[in-house]
Amino acid sequence: MDKGITLEEKYLLQQQRIHDIALNIFPGGDVLFDTRFKLEAIAFTVTDAKGARVAYVPGGTAVEGIEKMSDEEIKERIEERR
Repeated sequence: MDKGITLEEKYLLQQQRIHDIALNIFPGGDVLFDTRFKLEAIAFTVTDAKGARVAYVPGGTAVEGIEKMSDEEIKERIEERR
């Protein structure tokens, strides 16, 4: 019996999605995820190619909330936090 996708898989999928979107905005940069919210929510910092922080999304957004967001909404959230 298939139990569907696990919470950890959802978490990792949304992390990858955020990572890909952020690197499209800041090529050569990196995304550092805050592990305090692991599996429940996602908070992260985006750095540029030189390692300087260029965006910070604190506080943790629920994984389910991120799943419901479009890629454009995630991009906007990252750009708002510059």
